[in-house]
Amino acid sequence: MATIGPFSNFPQGFANGISVRGVPLLQAQPGQVFWLNNSTNLNQNQRAGADGNRGTFLDPFATLNFAINQCVPGRGDIIMIGSGHAETISTLTYGAVNSLTIDTSDIAIIGLGSGSDRPQFTFDTAVTTTALVYGNNVSFQNIQFVANFANITSLFTLTTASVTASFSGTTMTVTAVGTAGIYSGITVTGTGVAKGTMVVTQLSGTFGGVGTYLMDTSQTVASTTVTNLTQFFSLDNCEVRDTSASLNFLSVVTTSTTSNAADGLSITRSNIYSSAATSVVTFVNPLGTNDRWNIAGNYYSAKTTNASAVFPIATGKVLTNFVVRDNLFNLVNAVGTATGYLITTNGSTNSGFIHNNIDHCLANTTYLSSLLVTASSGFVFGQNWHSRTADKSPGVVLPAADS
Repeated sequence: MATIGPFSNFPQGFANGISVRGVPLLQAQPGQVFWLNNSTNLNQNQRAGADGNRGTFLDPFATLNFAINQCVPGRGDIIMIGSGHAETISTLTYGAVNSLTIDTSDIAIIGLGSGSDRPQFTFDTAVTTTALVYGNNVSFQNIQFVANFANITSLFTLTTASVTASFSGTTMTVTAVGTAGIYSGITVTGTGVAKGTMVVTQLSGTFGGVGTYLMDTSQTVASTTVTNLTQFFSLDNCEVRDTSASLNFLSVVTTSTTSNAADGLSITRSNIYSSAATSVVTFVNPLGTNDRWNIAGNYYSAKTTNASAVFPIATGKVLTNFVVRDNLFNLVNAVGTATGYLITTNGSTNSGFIHNNIDHCLANTTYLSSLLVTASSGFVFGQNWHSRTADKSPGVVLPAADS
């Protein structure tokens, strides 16, 4: 036991459990908890946030990038962000100051505070500024994300690296790089590669490129295409907003084109306020075929007059087990679209359930000509209420009921 100021610290935990005043305390996760806080509102005996600190509550880190780099994939680490913490993200360059790259799997990033005191990340400088996600099983909770540059392509970009590599024991040898790079902490997949194989560290070669890498799983695999996975990315109870109609995000999440690389995506209980007036704006931009997505309990507001759908599934791609439920979609979309203002697709083998959503959209001049989802999509529907007139309750259920 160590005592620091008013707090007692037990870094080794309690092998046989612990109870305080007769109440048992349960360890909710097996990993480490790191603290991040650059706010000037400090607790008693708490130091100002700095990346040279230890990452404890009283000695927190200053940047999310640094905190992520301290996490160990597969351990279930948690990063707690203090109330009032704020960072500006200005570039997508890996490892650069004011960049954000989530290249470690199995981490939860949790913000403290409420309202305007919640941690805030502001994106500026370029349309390409984005949070690059390379890891599996990454979640964000109770955090604000703000656009402060015109037409930023995407808040989060789920990025798939593609390399040619072989495996011998716990060494992966990369001989060619197709797209992006391979970084410590990511989960890789490929023909013959053991499920869940992760990169521990790079041993030699060009950073993120041709060279050798230490892996967590021993195996023998001939040269093959190896990619990373960004599955089960999650946003919960977050807020995404634009600074103005000309300083805005075009999408909250954009996936890669690699099939099943973004399986399990979940966005729940979040508020998205898009202020762009004419740009092509989407909620999620599904560029690849994926499975088991859950979009539930969100409020999504888009002022754009463009006819793009909220979820425009890319040509030739499908979403299976796609659940969209209990959301409020407040859209303008005055140009109208005959292909679906919520979901567009050219596939007929999509699957999933679209239920209990309420929308306002000026998509077409009559209720009967308003198309919620592209016809013959494969999705099934519960009750979804549609309105096209302000100051009036929804006037029709879309799609029309079976006759």
